[in-house]
Amino acid sequence: MALSIKEMAKLRKACNRLEDGPDYRATKSKDFIPNIINTVIDFQMKTPVVQSSQENFFENNTNINSFVKLMNLVNKYPNNKNGNIDLAQQLWGYNHWTRAKFLRVILKRFKEIGITNQKKLNRWIRSSKNEPDFFSNYIKGRFKTKEHSLGPQLFHWLQLRCGVDTVKADVHITNFVSEKVGRKVKPNEAHEALLYICTETNREARLLDSVIWNKMISR
Repeated sequence: MALSIKEMAKLRKACNRLEDGPDYRATKSKDFIPNIINTVIDFQMKTPVVQSSQENFFENNTNINSFVKLMNLVNKYPNNKNGNIDLAQQLWGYNHWTRAKFLRVILKRFKEIGITNQKKLNRWIRSSKNEPDFFSNYIKGRFKTKEHSLGPQLFHWLQLRCGVDTVKADVHITNFVSEKVGRKVKPNEAHEALLYICTETNREARLLDSVIWNKMISR
């Protein structure tokens, strides 16, 4: 259910106390490979592990700077558990084999729709802003393995990085909203409420998202 008027007032008051956070947009050509790796790694894992995995990738794979090179690296390893464990070790230095499997799906889907660089990814993702059913039509169920999928919140995180002014209602953002309104809210409630407040107060949503996220993980 949507937040009540009283709940919105509480949440608005809490948001107004916060300064803007850092800008996490990553829209330049050099950001394409980091964006793919971030999409695969940065969900449902503790922040230190995410950071370490990303650092390991860039330390161990300095030559992987294009879609083709990343695809060629992935294709060197068989698409089974053992192959994906070896691939995960090469990519991140961890046995995140289900993430390696998820990476294969993302690369395959991107290739099918012609997303091979950041410019094309920006254009595709930004088009979602003007198409209400974009997620249902182009994302839902199409970037999925048995273990992982590109769900609404992960998609919002990709949108945010590609220049769409939005919020990602992950567990940290949703917990913030729940605390401020005094009840457990669902991610879609948190997402809609924060976007509404940003529109109402003429505030950039991505900067509110980042200050809330950093505030919550620092506790």
